[in-house]
Amino acid sequence: MWPGKPARVVAAVPDFAGFPGHTYQIRVRAHSTGGIVGEWAYATVAIAASATFSGAFKGLFTADAYGGLSPDASPPLGVSAQWPGWKISRGGHALAGSIPVSGATLDGFGGLHPYGASITISGGPYWKNWDIARDFAFLPDASGGYVLDGYGGLHAFSVNGKPKPPAAATDSYSPGRDIARKVVVFSDGTGGYVLDVYGGLHPFGIGHPRPAAAQLSAYWKGRDMARDVVLVPTTHSGYVLDGFGGLHPFTTSGHAMPPTLKTTAYWGGWDIARAAWMIPSSSLAAAGGYVLDGYGGLHAFGNAPTPPSSAYWAGKDIARSLAGF
Repeated sequence: MWPGKPARVVAAVPDFAGFPGHTYQIRVRAHSTGGIVGEWAYATVAIAASATFSGAFKGLFTADAYGGLSPDASPPLGVSAQWPGWKISRGGHALAGSIPVSGATLDGFGGLHPYGASITISGGPYWKNWDIARDFAFLPDASGGYVLDGYGGLHAFSVNGKPKPPAAATDSYSPGRDIARKVVVFSDGTGGYVLDVYGGLHPFGIGHPRPAAAQLSAYWKGRDMARDVVLVPTTHSGYVLDGFGGLHPFTTSGHAMPPTLKTTAYWGGWDIARAAWMIPSSSLAAAGGYVLDGYGGLHAFGNAPTPPSSAYWAGKDIARSLAGF
């Protein structure tokens, strides 16, 4: 600095967002207008485990066809199984109430592979060298869940040594017809639905009689169009996602149909939508979430905020599901 030549200082103060229970190291250094670069300065910031989450979710991850989990504005996670170049993963789901983050991914043979904080999964099915597993769901109390096979069968498993869930009460098993695709469990743990490729929803009971059939707003008889099903939290109602990105409400007998949700993406005639995920704070009056396309793009629906940054594989249809809580 020379006399009569005052320094001009331009300071940028960026926002910093962290996750409870995590510690971050921040590095900064100065750059002068003359091209001089200063030394690094370091600071460590620890976020208390009891801190309040500021976003619409606590963690969100894109599961790909090779077993990978990519963080969507969330802390990175370790995975216990990956198959580079082999599209055998069927996606993943977060364990209910998962703090710290835990969950699992499913392979086509029925194997469940934990991610994040360590959990033990036992008692589930396994079809060696037979690609017939299609999806799975955890119970809301995180004690276990069910693996869905392509014929509509539901196979119980336990988590962390808890008692194995009872056999599901269902009548939608179709031997030899590989048409079952997704399964969801009600937040009260009394049952759920199996989604078939035509958009049919088949109710099942868990320790309770099988629920009444759902009232649908869309069904594609003979057409492989349905890609996912999501429930509105604390209800037995929700939405079915079609391959073009459309969301179609459904409900239980005697209840009003959920409202049609505003979507930010629709690919008429292009089967590229792969999954949908509902923000945990959603209700029938105010629901929102994200649609995942096959390349990894996230697209908001309902009252969801702008999608977070996410992995994207341009031209590669490998994104399979969203795991979040």
